[in-house]
Amino acid sequence: LEAELLEHKLANGDHSDVRHSMTRITRNAYFLERMVQDLLDLCSVEAGVLELHPAPTEVRTLLEDVIDRVTTTRDRGRVFLRAEAPITMTIDDLRIERVVANFLQNALKYAPDHTGIIVRLEDRGTRVCVSVIDTGPGLAPADMARVFDKFTRTASARVREGSGLGLYVSKRIIEAHGGHIGVESVQGAGLRFFF
Repeated sequence: LEAELLEHKLANGDHSDVRHSMTRITRNAYFLERMVQDLLDLCSVEAGVLELHPAPTEVRTLLEDVIDRVTTTRDRGRVFLRAEAPITMTIDDLRIERVVANFLQNALKYAPDHTGIIVRLEDRGTRVCVSVIDTGPGLAPADMARVFDKFTRTASARVREGSGLGLYVSKRIIEAHGGHIGVESVQGAGLRFFF
């Protein structure tokens, strides 16, 4: 609908608010892409055939790319990457990118517009930790226990677009890599999703 309205405006010489229309179209295209990928991965997980394609990947560059792709121009000043040194790991880069994108999109969606979001990469010797940290409303203790369950949406999430699959599929992707995924929350003070 937004694309049709934009096409109509441009055909009539009306160039007002083109940027807003393009932002909405792009955001909705990302949402559809994410939903389709979540459904495809859900089918693979349910069938027990989630296939990884690992390759050496420089994780800091991957995070930079995710931030660039997921963050709109309006939100660019809110997202900060904290990564001291390049770290190369053998991972399925497209699937790890989806996990980080999911965390970042959720942070952008639920944290207040004027607050910052940190994407942090930490080298912990034999393991690496990636975190997305926001200062949003956090989660109630009851929601913390279910946040990675299939089709689960918290009360605050129900008023926003989503399918309740993103965090479930993210958990399965990280587990398929032999990793651990988690969330820490202080209700009213923010969230830290990590793997």
